[in-house]
Amino acid sequence: MLGAKFLYCDMKNADLRGAYLWMGSFLGCNLSGANLAHVNCGYDVNFTELEQKISTLISFCDADLRGADLSYGDFTGGDFRGALLNGCIMTGAILKNALIDISYKEAPDLALTENQRREISWV
Repeated sequence: MLGAKFLYCDMKNADLRGAYLWMGSFLGCNLSGANLAHVNCGYDVNFTELEQKISTLISFCDADLRGADLSYGDFTGGDFRGALLNGCIMTGAILKNALIDISYKEAPDLALTENQRREISWV
């Protein structure tokens, strides 16, 4: 789903396992309980380095991701500002340079490894 844009959609419990979502947007969507395991939102070798640097890789701004499974997905450079992340499963997720609200940095119901915490850009 290269460049797919979803705006304020009800995608509760959606199954997007293994989807390729480069440059996508889920602005304000309800993705609570959704399965986003093994999703690839990271860099693609078919795009130039410049294209990769200037593009928003994936946006979940203001999305409801409570209880969603993001395990083992590549969310490099993802924008999660304003998203509800309570209870998200992020086991093995790549969050390098992902933008996440600082209020989640020590949230007890968002299990992140120390390595994930270091790689996130807390805003």
